[in-house]
Amino acid sequence: MWAATVMALGVVLAISPTVLSHADTQRHVTWVPLSANHPGANLVRSADGARHSVCATDRQTDGTERGGAFTYSSSQIISPGQPYVSNAQTFMVTDAQRGSVEVITGDAAAQVAYLLDVGYNPARYPDAGYQLDPEAATAAVYVLAPRASGVTDPATFRAKGTETLTTIAPHVGPYSLPDPQITFDTAEAASPSTGVVRVSPPRSAAGTIMTGVALTVSLEGARTVEGDKAKVSVTSTTEPVDVPIHIDSEHVVASVSATGLPATTYEVWESPDHQDRLVTGEPTSLNARASADRPTKPQTPPPPSTPPTPATPPEPTPPPTPTPPPPVLTPTREATPQLAETGPIAQRAIGAGLALIGSGMLLTAWRARRRSA
Repeated sequence: MWAATVMALGVVLAISPTVLSHADTQRHVTWVPLSANHPGANLVRSADGARHSVCATDRQTDGTERGGAFTYSSSQIISPGQPYVSNAQTFMVTDAQRGSVEVITGDAAAQVAYLLDVGYNPARYPDAGYQLDPEAATAAVYVLAPRASGVTDPATFRAKGTETLTTIAPHVGPYSLPDPQITFDTAEAASPSTGVVRVSPPRSAAGTIMTGVALTVSLEGARTVEGDKAKVSVTSTTEPVDVPIHIDSEHVVASVSATGLPATTYEVWESPDHQDRLVTGEPTSLNARASADRPTKPQTPPPPSTPPTPATPPEPTPPPTPTPPPPVLTPTREATPQLAETGPIAQRAIGAGLALIGSGMLLTAWRARRRSA
C-alpha cells in the first residue's frame, strides 16, 4: 500500500523516447534504484533527468524495489482546469478495492504540473528565483492530492506543502503571450521602408512576467535590420523587446513562439499491476501572431492657382444734395382799404400797373388833341 512506501527505496525512471500522449498508449519503463534514503513518496526521475514522478496515491505496492522493466498499460494527460479522476481498472481506492475517485481537482492541475516540472528540477526555470527541496515539492503535491497518508508528521508535512504553494504561486500557469505589435516609420515621405516589431514577454496566470524565456520572431514581408534575417531569437525580459525591421512587402506578418515555459499539464501513468503515478508533463509552448499593411502616403498635389481678385472700383461719390433756398415769408395784412406793406415783388407789380395807367392817360389825351385840330 502507499502508506508503506512513503519512505521506500528511491529509484530512477528510464523512459522510452516515444512521445506518449494517448490514453491507450503503453509506457515501457525501467525502474533503477536511486538512493536508499531518498525522501518523498517514491520520488523518481528519468535517466536523462527530463521527467519526475511520484505516487498518484494508489494503494498498490509499488514494486520498484525489485528494479527491472515495467509496462504501464494506459495514461492520462491532465490539462489546466481538468480534474484527475482515477482509472477504476488500475487504481486501488483501498488495500482491497479498485475504484474511480477524484484525486486532484481541476483548480489544482496547473500547480501539480509546475511542481512535477520546476519543483523537482529548478534548472527548468531558473528565473523563478528560488530552489525547492524535493520534500517541499512533494509535500505541496500531496496538499493538492489529499488522499496521501502515512507520513510521520502530517501537520508539519502539510504546513511545508502549503508554504511551498505560496512560494510558487506567482509563476504557475496557464501562461499567456501577447500578440506582437508592428509599427512603421511614418516619418518617411512615401511608403515607409523601415519599422519595428515589439515583442512582449509571456505572463503567468497571476500576471507575473516570465523572464528568461526563449522567444523566436518569424517575419513575412520584412527582414531584420541587424543580420538581414527573416527569423531571429530573443530572450524575454521585464520590458518588451523591439526588433527593427526592413519592409519588403505591402503586407507584413510577425509570428512569435515562446518555448520552454514550465509545464501546465501533467500525466498519469496507469497499471493494474503496480502503482499509478503522477509524471512530469511536456514544457509549455505558446504562439502569437500579428499582421499589418504598410501605410502609403498619397502625393500631395500643388495648391491650385487662384486668379487674382479684381480690385473693387470705388463707388461714385453721390452729388451733393442742393440746399433749398430759404422759404419766402409772405406777411399777412388786415382786410382794409389801405395797401398793405408789400415786398419787392408786389412793389414791382404795383409800379408796372401804375405805368400802364399813366400810358393810357397819355394816349387818351393825344387822341383828344387830334380831334380838336
